[in-house]
Amino acid sequence: MKRRNVVAGLIIACIFIVAIVIPVSFGGGIGLNIVPTEANAKRGSTITYDITISSPHSDRFNLSIIPCSCNIGWFEWTEKKRVYVVGGGKTEILLNVTPSAEGDFEFKVKAVSTSNPGTHGVCTAYIHVEPGPNQPPVCACLTPDNKPESEPGDVIKWTACAIDPEGDPLQYRFLLKGPGTGGTFIEMQGWQTAYYPNCPTWIWTPGEQDQGLNDIKVEIRDGYHSAYCDVWKIYYGYWIGPCC
Repeated sequence: MKRRNVVAGLIIACIFIVAIVIPVSFGGGIGLNIVPTEANAKRGSTITYDITISSPHSDRFNLSIIPCSCNIGWFEWTEKKRVYVVGGGKTEILLNVTPSAEGDFEFKVKAVSTSNPGTHGVCTAYIHVEPGPNQPPVCACLTPDNKPESEPGDVIKWTACAIDPEGDPLQYRFLLKGPGTGGTFIEMQGWQTAYYPNCPTWIWTPGEQDQGLNDIKVEIRDGYHSAYCDVWKIYYGYWIGPCC
């Protein structure tokens, strides 16, 4: 009787072990690897990761990014995010990551079987991002708040704006070229600092001497590149004169 109890206990234990082992083997039967797992990069540079998926059975897998502490906009697959793996083989896919911030970051890549979502894998990578070269401002614009022509004595507000990739404060100055300046650019408002999205303005009240075509120019700098200016925008041919 005691021997039977021992045998019965062993059978139950074996059944219990099988019940535990089978789901783990079934759900974790793929291999997912990322290289490099740790990387150092400059802000704005691109790191290319090699991701390898292996499976004992032929299957298709959907790949996705879990950004963790990263920005999802940093990631770009070089191919389609669904890959096919031949049973017993492996498939590689490349992922480009371009960090736009400094610090230490983590992200994960997940692969899920299209035939059985329970079959999946996750791998983790880490990035240490150092400051990159400072970028000059971009997307300069210059617009008047009035119609494309005005008369002497009208008050015209000119608004300038630009974007700095690092969010640096920008300096602006306004210049005018026309009949009243002898056909050369003359500074009308000196350098002033503004933080995007705040945009500096220049109020211009043209006189009789400004009648004709005028060019208005804004020069913009962030102080890290040229002592003169990094980018500029010119509004050509603003007419000052009688309306009819």
